[in-house]
Amino acid sequence: MIWRVFLTDVLECTRCKGRMEIAAALTSGHAIERVLGHLGLPLDAPKLHPTRPPPQTEMSFGDNPSGFHPDPPPPEDFAA
Repeated sequence: MIWRVFLTDVLECTRCKGRMEIAAALTSGHAIERVLGHLGLPLDAPKLHPTRPPPQTEMSFGDNPSGFHPDPPPPEDFAA
């Protein structure tokens, strides 16, 4: 699936471009904690930041929004 989405072969070695093999698939929490601890990586997932509101709420949609000046109409001899 990663190949279809990102066009990246995750089993290709970045150094020698050879083919890697999956050594293990960890499914138990205890085994994952042991491996992460051995590698010196944090055991907790990173904290997520709250999402920001969409930018449309920051824009003025009134009849005369501040700072908005529409483009002038094209000249009469303008050929589209």
